[in-house]
Amino acid sequence: MCNAVKKKPCVLFLHQGGELYGSDLVFSHVVSALAQDVNPVIVLDNHGPLVDRLKTSTQNIIIHPLGVLRRKYFNPAGMLKCALEISRAVPFLTRLIKQENIALVYSNTIGVIPGAFAAKLTKKPHIWHVHEIIQEPRFVGKTLATLVLTTSDKIVGVSNAVANFLKTGFFGDSNRIQVVYNAVAVEKFSKPNAETIRDELGIPQDCILIGLIGRIHFWKGQDFFLNVASAIKRSGFSQFKVLIAGSTYSGYEWLLQDLQKKVVTLGLQENVIFCSYRQDVEKLYAGIDILVVPSTQPEPFSLVALEGMAAGKP
Repeated sequence: MCNAVKKKPCVLFLHQGGELYGSDLVFSHVVSALAQDVNPVIVLDNHGPLVDRLKTSTQNIIIHPLGVLRRKYFNPAGMLKCALEISRAVPFLTRLIKQENIALVYSNTIGVIPGAFAAKLTKKPHIWHVHEIIQEPRFVGKTLATLVLTTSDKIVGVSNAVANFLKTGFFGDSNRIQVVYNAVAVEKFSKPNAETIRDELGIPQDCILIGLIGRIHFWKGQDFFLNVASAIKRSGFSQFKVLIAGSTYSGYEWLLQDLQKKVVTLGLQENVIFCSYRQDVEKLYAGIDILVVPSTQPEPFSLVALEGMAAGKP
């Protein structure tokens, strides 16, 4: 694998999954940008459409459990489960670092923990790219911030808000933090799109289409916005539709089911449309009139908001 390319240093890139949401897209951009100068070895926690995109940069892609820490594990039983999975992932990564003569370990998202320990054990430099703000439980957030501060040679935060969160750690060197904002290719969203989601779904042009695009999660605010949509309809205005485009993490499917039930309870069946997240997001932006980002907890850095701005949507 990596040792076949002698002239380039080998870098181990670790990521939480294979989807194409915010942190996944950023991971893809990082690998693509660095692939000219390094030989990437990638480990993903699971398979998905991200794999095909990464293959344009490298064929060195491994699918292996990384014990990704998700919010659903923020309880004693969940923490124990994650700890066991991480304890299995660290030896695997340690062997991989030695076999492939890895020069640097890069971990993307705060939930990808084993890379930090594997880098320490093999005495390799470690970069942690953090996209999250963990407010609750407070102890978990402060513990994770401390882990990042004490096991990274360099820390990339996607916003000042993320940097400030990391500084709440119990101890550690916050001078290692550097803020690097996420970015989008403006031309992808700003150019006219002949076919839009309206055409596909048969939504008339005189109907206001409100878009909620991105991951369905309890703090992303889809549930909250259904209450807003209900209030709009009760006010007497019904010439609108809400497009909720996105999917849940594996194991969180009940969130989508709850949203679908709430639509029925609120009498919004004629107003709300669900569709799975798609790769042709520019088609979604081209068709909507208004983009809503109704997050109910602090947004570390909303890539969706940036895409909406690039598409010129209010």
